Amino acid sequence: MSVLPLLAALAIVSPRDGTVVSAQKPLRLVWDGSTNNVVYLLAIAREGADPQVFSLSNRVDAWIANLEVASRFDWSVRLAGSIDSAAAHFVTENELPRRLFAEGVAGFRDLGGWRTDDGRLVRQGRLLRSAALRERVTAAGISTLRTDFAICTDLDLRPARDVLRARQSVLGEDVQWKSIPFESGRRMDDAVRGREQFAKVFGLLTAEKSYPVLFEDAEDFVRSDTLAFLLNGLLGVSEEDLLRNWSSSQSSFDGLKAWLREFPGTTLKSRIAAYAQGCGIDASEIESFRSLMLEEKK
Repeated sequence: MSVLPLLAALAIVSPRDGTVVSAQKPLRLVWDGSTNNVVYLLAIAREGADPQVFSLSNRVDAWIANLEVASRFDWSVRLAGSIDSAAAHFVTENELPRRLFAEGVAGFRDLGGWRTDDGRLVRQGRLLRSAALRERVTAAGISTLRTDFAICTDLDLRPARDVLRARQSVLGEDVQWKSIPFESGRRMDDAVRGREQFAKVFGLLTAEKSYPVLFEDAEDFVRSDTLAFLLNGLLGVSEEDLLRNWSSSQSSFDGLKAWLREFPGTTLKSRIAAYAQGCGIDASEIESFRSLMLEEKK
């Protein structure tokens, strides 16, 4: 028979109830308790979602990363075998773009979190982007992408010459791998004029089974910048926020906007829709994409 620590000693230290924290860096959770031959169950849940539960031995702290922005999280900790727990909640700031962390993954960020013209939010954790994985990602980074983000589709946007003989995702053969090369990515006009490539990408994004999707790009990010602009613009994200999510030069951003003015419409959203329809994408497919990517109004 063993004697367990008194439950009265179990209490939240940090972050305390109602604390506002940044999601742009790892967060340390701390509680009072014993570190002598005990197992704690740590549960964390974004509001409205099922909790993730972690078993921790002889520890009174834990680091977590890749929290969604502008979200409430409830967390609790209890001794294994006990029904009593210490609990609190914290809220993450609305810091965008949402930058993400996985070992050996450069330029990793989320296309979600932005407010649209109809007041909805672009879902977080659905469309992600990064530099090419194969050259740098570590085993720990692969584990993060598979476990924390549950990537289903690895979409490589780089020119065919950069992909070489790759035939499957570095994340594993169970992850759908697609190479849809934007060959002339350094000239923005050429990149966005790849109607066939854009239609192929969009075809993936109208299938719910494709999500979450990770776009891999070269380190200039010109292809993923273009896609992020077109896709978020189509969802109704403002021009100001599209610029905040832009990695390339201001002149490239301005060139893309100027090119889109060739298409009919009174708003950026409507002109991008006209471009998409010119690629063979019909209005019902655009609505399917929006329903998959936008949170319902509360």
